[in-house]
Amino acid sequence: MSNSFQDKLVAIVADPLDIVLMRGIENLLDPHGLMNPGKTFAAGGVQR
Repeated sequence: MSNSFQDKLVAIVADPLDIVLMRGIENLLDPHGLMNPGKTFAAGGVQR
């Protein structure tokens, strides 16, 4: 899946709060952003 398609799909399917929670968990597990750098969800304005 391309990132733009995936971003559109996430914007439709996922609740913005879910994305915030996922981002928080990711930050706890990977505070320096070493795992999958550059991968973000644009949906809900939540980006790293």
